[in-house]
Amino acid sequence: MAAMWGLLGAGTSWENWRENWADRAGREEQVGGGTRKRGVTDDALVHVVFTTTFSLMSPKSITGLLHLLLLAELFVHTSTRPAQTPSLCGNFGSMIVYTQKLMSSSKGLHCLSDDEVNMYFPSMKNKLQDLPRIQHTAAHHGSMNVSESLSQLYLYTKSFKLHVDWLKTAKEQYSPACQSTEAINSNLRQLSNLLYSSIHQISAEVPQSMTPSFPNVSTAFDVLQVSVEIAERIQVFCDWSRRVLLHLNHMSRCPRH
Repeated sequence: MAAMWGLLGAGTSWENWRENWADRAGREEQVGGGTRKRGVTDDALVHVVFTTTFSLMSPKSITGLLHLLLLAELFVHTSTRPAQTPSLCGNFGSMIVYTQKLMSSSKGLHCLSDDEVNMYFPSMKNKLQDLPRIQHTAAHHGSMNVSESLSQLYLYTKSFKLHVDWLKTAKEQYSPACQSTEAINSNLRQLSNLLYSSIHQISAEVPQSMTPSFPNVSTAFDVLQVSVEIAERIQVFCDWSRRVLLHLNHMSRCPRH
């Protein structure tokens, strides 16, 4: 605006300039037997200001001004995007960490190497019918919103937690010699709590998890088989969860992890 007043007359206030221009721009019209001067609106004055300014500016200056106006409009639209609270962004970061811990702890759930798993279980039979199966495509992954994604992650985590609790009991009865389930249970519990807190923060409803059905296991080999099945599904879940959380983190304009 300073540049505009410089072009229109230095030291001139808006009120004085408006009054002087309105007097000059007024038009007389017939009213009954006499005449009166038409009023001039502020919109008309602003139009004259910008028209006069553009007519006195060089083409290069006009281009620069248009760029500034476009950038200002872009800034307004960008600044109106809702940013998530710092606590929710912090939860995303913590959940990513726990999915990585869960991945590491799940690999020791059955105490077998990859070669041994391929040797003893070349074609895995799904004994655990209610164990989560991650089959989402890339297109589905990109279309999920925050509420839907957190709810899905929460249900999967609760299901794995219930399966690991059941496996702990089976191990105590038939397969005492192997790594404890405490580490993986702790990571699942922490992940579940973070998801529960995050769902509340976005004012969404926490979904109710269903109690899964479990097969009968009567030998150490049965326990080993379901241990391998749970471990492999958890690893797929962790890989998928990390990608979903990174997507939510980016979509919510949180700092990168």
